[in-house]
Amino acid sequence: MGWEEGDVITFRCKDCHDMWYLEVTEDDLAPERDNVPDWF
Repeated sequence: MGWEEGDVITFRCKDCHDMWYLEVTEDDLAPERDNVPDWF
């Protein structure tokens, strides 16, 4: 998706509209993390 370690991304729940700011870590970018569920 073009994210890099240290980037801050925003996630907003479409049901309750809560918002989270998440920092991308090295673990998030690991190749084994490419197998994520379709709903994510």
